Amino acid sequence: MTDTELFPQLVIPETLAAGPGPGNTDARVLASFANAGLADHMQADVLRGMIECKLMLRKVWGTKNTYT
Repeated sequence: MTDTELFPQLVIPETLAAGPGPGNTDARVLASFANAGLADHMQADVLRGMIECKLMLRKVWGTKNTYT
């Protein structure tokens, strides 16, 4: 049995996705994001925010675990 037989073709309808996951975002939304300078998860400010959040959560949970 091949993968094609196990999994039928995934068809995503033309919808405006407002959350995570696969979806087709309207071209106007993508253009607005591009003009605004979209911040992704590897941008310095976003990384700093994640590190600060991690440090605060460690304090709240009372742990020094590297993976928290």
